[in-house]
Amino acid sequence: MIVGGDMLGFINVKGDWGDPNDTFAGSVMINGSFLAPDAPSHIKVDGQVVGAGTFLAVNYDAHDGGVWDPNAVVIIGDPNDPNNVHNGNTPALHLWETKCKGDMDGDQVVSFPDINPFILALTNAVGYSEYFPGLGCTNDPNDPNCLAGSRIWRGDLTCDNPPHLGFEDINPFVVLLTDPCCQPTCDPCSGDGGERMSPQQLASELAATIWPELYNDLVAIVEENIDLQPDEESQAYWEAVHAALTG
Repeated sequence: MIVGGDMLGFINVKGDWGDPNDTFAGSVMINGSFLAPDAPSHIKVDGQVVGAGTFLAVNYDAHDGGVWDPNAVVIIGDPNDPNNVHNGNTPALHLWETKCKGDMDGDQVVSFPDINPFILALTNAVGYSEYFPGLGCTNDPNDPNCLAGSRIWRGDLTCDNPPHLGFEDINPFVVLLTDPCCQPTCDPCSGDGGERMSPQQLASELAATIWPELYNDLVAIVEENIDLQPDEESQAYWEAVHAALTG
């Protein structure tokens, strides 16, 4: 279900969504604001829809300046139990509030732990969606409707038109890791930035963070990235990163 603009009112999710053998019950994407000016707006989910092993993804897309009103809530189960009433980012329930470009694991910050989901998102869309339920969009990765909370919106740091996640996003992603900020645009961070990490420093940070099963993928991505560099200086930088990772 896609709410194309602002959400104002109620959505009640009942029954079984989709294949009973599939753990994905469905998704609600809010592309604008989640408002509650007069009465609490809500998305209410019956308990059986998010039973054992099943989830409903609620993606709130705030990158266009939208707001999530404090009175607008997601209710899972009995609405009289305050533990069932949620507002904002609740990863354990696959309730995601999208704010930061480059935030690949949905924790509302951009940091080196995002390198693992970034590599997954770049090389294995299905694997990314399985490991980070609710953050992927695997039916058609080029569908603009997948932007809300998706791997493409999070990982597309060149703001392609149409949106696309590819090797060209590696450089701006690394720049964002070394000078992090949480913002919904592809513009450089507004901080002073400082000098770029040395190739050895970058390789050390990557090697310390990467999951062992993704190490070879990381090396292959760095190697392929060398040929994409626009000048000899940038190529030499990434060659040094590659040498430090493989030496």
